[in-house]
Amino acid sequence: MMILRWSRYEIENYLLQPEAIKRFVNFALQDSQIDAAFDRQIPRGTDLFGDHAALVRVKASDEFLIPLLQEVEMPTPKNRMYLLAATMMADEIHSEVTEKLDRIAERFGIHADRELEMDI
Repeated sequence: MMILRWSRYEIENYLLQPEAIKRFVNFALQDSQIDAAFDRQIPRGTDLFGDHAALVRVKASDEFLIPLLQEVEMPTPKNRMYLLAATMMADEIHSEVTEKLDRIAERFGIHADRELEMDI
């Protein structure tokens, strides 16, 4: 058995990438609302891959993402946040996520060079 722990409060904290959220919402008029929400929650200029308290300690799903997505008329329950994750580009994925998934794959004998696809 292997136990891995996230550095951030919950896995949804790794979804705090404004451009990915904009792609998920896919409605350009909402971009300013998304930018404003990030400005309220996370200090401007914060490294989104860093360990600022606004990224690490907040319960991103309930305190930020779900309310924001409701505000921009894209209500998404927590159990559907994988749809937001699916819009992320490789350079938006935190290295800790990649490291943890690689360790899980290694444990189960899944080779990283094989691409797995999932129908959503």
